Amino acid sequence: MRVAILSESPADEAALRILVDAALGVTTTVPTGMPPLRNRGWPGVRDVFPAVVRQLHFKTAADGIFLVVDSNHASVVENSPKNRLIELRQMVATLRKELKPVGGYPPIKIAVGVASPAIEAWLLCREHGDISEAAWEQGLAAQRDPYSKLALKKRLYGVDKPSLALATDCMVKAAHVIGRELPLLEARFPNGFGSMMRELRSWRTLA
Repeated sequence: MRVAILSESPADEAALRILVDAALGVTTTVPTGMPPLRNRGWPGVRDVFPAVVRQLHFKTAADGIFLVVDSNHASVVENSPKNRLIELRQMVATLRKELKPVGGYPPIKIAVGVASPAIEAWLLCREHGDISEAAWEQGLAAQRDPYSKLALKKRLYGVDKPSLALATDCMVKAAHVIGRELPLLEARFPNGFGSMMRELRSWRTLA
C-alpha cells in the first residue's frame, strides 16, 4: 500500500510510518512523486498540505496520505479557532469535495492526527503513566502544564536538542514498542490519535 506521511520533521515521519504499518497490518511504501518539503513546523505543514494531497491524488498512484502535527498549547477538544484538529478536519472535508476518481481509481484516502502536546508524548505514554491527552487538557484548563515539550524530549532522547540522527533512532525504537500496543495509545489519546485510528481502520480493505 502506497501511503505518504507528512509531519513536522523527518524523524516524526519515520516513527509515524511504523505506527501506520501497525494500524494497517501491512508494510506501506512511499509513493513515487511525493513532493519535497522546504518548510517544516505547523504553519509550513498546514499550508502545504492541500497542495501535497492534490499532487498525490491527481499525479501519482498513492493510496493514502497521513498527516500528524503537534498541538503545542492548543486544545484538541475545545471548539476553538486554535484547535488544530478541527482546522485539519475542515481542510480534509474541503479537499474530499474536490477530489474525483482518476483513471478508475478512488480518491486518495486522508487521515489526520494531532499529538498533545507533541509526538514524543505518544511514544512515551506506555512507560510513563502521567502522560496522556487528558492530563494535557487538564493542564491547559488550569494554565499549568503537567510536563513540558522539553521534558518529553529529555525523557525520550536524553538531551534537550537531539540531532536528527539521534531523534530518528530514538523515535523509531519507541514507535516499534508502542506500535504493539495501539489500543493503549488510542485510550490515552482518544481524540488526537483515536480519531485518526478510526480513519485508518477504514483503509484496511485496501491493504
